[in-house]
Amino acid sequence: MSKKITLSKFVFDRLSKHFKDFTETQNKLLNDTEMVPAAERKTYQEIFMQYLQHLERLLKEAQITDSEDNSLPCVTFGSVVELENLENKRINKIFVTYPTANPPVDKKIKVSLTSYNSPVGKALFLKKPGDTVEVNAPGGKFKYRIKSVDLMIS
Repeated sequence: MSKKITLSKFVFDRLSKHFKDFTETQNKLLNDTEMVPAAERKTYQEIFMQYLQHLERLLKEAQITDSEDNSLPCVTFGSVVELENLENKRINKIFVTYPTANPPVDKKIKVSLTSYNSPVGKALFLKKPGDTVEVNAPGGKFKYRIKSVDLMIS
C-alpha cells in the first residue's frame, strides 16, 4: 500500500475484530463444502490468505481518525459497495457476505446481497473505489465502476 490509508476509529475497530474472527473461522469455511466446493478448496485457501495479509497490512499502516466516516479503502466481507453500471449508468448497492449468511439489512437502504464466491463477489474482491471491474455472470458480461465502499452498519 503506497498511500497512507485513513480509517475512522470505529471502522478500524470493526476491521480489527473482523480480522481476528476471520483468522479463527477461515478453516471452518474452507471445510464447509456448501460455502467452498471441495474442488476449489486450495484456490480459496490462497484467496483467504491473500485477504488476511491485505487486512493485516491495512490495519498496520492505517492512520486512525476520530471522524464518523464509515468508508473502507477496499471491498471486504461485510462491506456495502456502490456500483455504477458503465453501460446503462444505473447505480446498485451490493452487500458482500458469506454464501449462507443472513445479515440484518436496513430496509430503508436498497441493497442486494452477494456472496464472496459469486461472479460479482469474486470481481469485487479487495478492489478500491474508482476501480473498474468486469463481471462474467450467467446473464452476460457487465462492467462496473466502484463508486464507494462502506462498512455495513446494522
